[in-house]
Amino acid sequence: MNITGPYHVTIEANREKAIHLKELLDLTNVPNHIEGGSSSKVHVQLIDGDKERTL
Repeated sequence: MNITGPYHVTIEANREKAIHLKELLDLTNVPNHIEGGSSSKVHVQLIDGDKERTL
């Protein structure tokens, strides 16, 4: 996901619903790839005009 990112999502003000991102990874040319896993240290950057916040 790092190779094809960053991903841009636009949301309306005061939204309280969750946003789910799903990415299909092409592992055709990756030898001995794993079958499962998890993510950590995912950074979310909020940008509103000239204001910016990283979560």
